[in-house]
Amino acid sequence: MRFHEDGAVATPESLLASAMLLGLDPEKAVEQLAVMAATIMKTLRDRLRQADADQEDINKLESAFKVAHAVANHWFDPIEVPARQGWYRRA
Repeated sequence: MRFHEDGAVATPESLLASAMLLGLDPEKAVEQLAVMAATIMKTLRDRLRQADADQEDINKLESAFKVAHAVANHWFDPIEVPARQGWYRRA
């Protein structure tokens, strides 16, 4: 799903851009990205193993681990909220 001009590749910047286009406060979005990244890095592999997922299926999800690691180690610059444009508007 593409929400912004940066394309559909999940990077720390593209995740934040998508959150902002959906109307989320950028500081809260960064906080939530950090929480999600930490959760993925700390628990997802273990929970998949507990659910008897085989290693092949776990390996298919490796990109999620890479994105989580990138988000967890990314320094988000101070954020200025741009003027709202596009289809997404708060009700």
